[in-house]
Amino acid sequence: MPTPTVPRRPLPPFTRETVVQKVRLAEDAWNTRDPQRVALAYTADTIWRIRAEFPVGREQVQAFLERKWARELTDPRIRVALAPARRAVWPAPVPISSTKEFNS
Repeated sequence: MPTPTVPRRPLPPFTRETVVQKVRLAEDAWNTRDPQRVALAYTADTIWRIRAEFPVGREQVQAFLERKWARELTDPRIRVALAPARRAVWPAPVPISSTKEFNS
């Protein structure tokens, strides 16, 4: 039976202050090293990619974190730095006539 999703504050739309608050809450959850608490921070149908492993759903994420943190001997802490938002800049299309040198 799926776990009901409870909205967590702060909710969108975000301001700079609420983004910082949300990031700090995520840091605090990760730094507890409590796999159940961390897994609950993600949606029930979350999909992760960790190298060659693809945990799907909270149960698999929790199991992954339990294995990961059982192997680690140190106690790394997560600290997230917020970068300024940037607009994506897409490369300009290349005219077909200029691609002849690549197609020969």
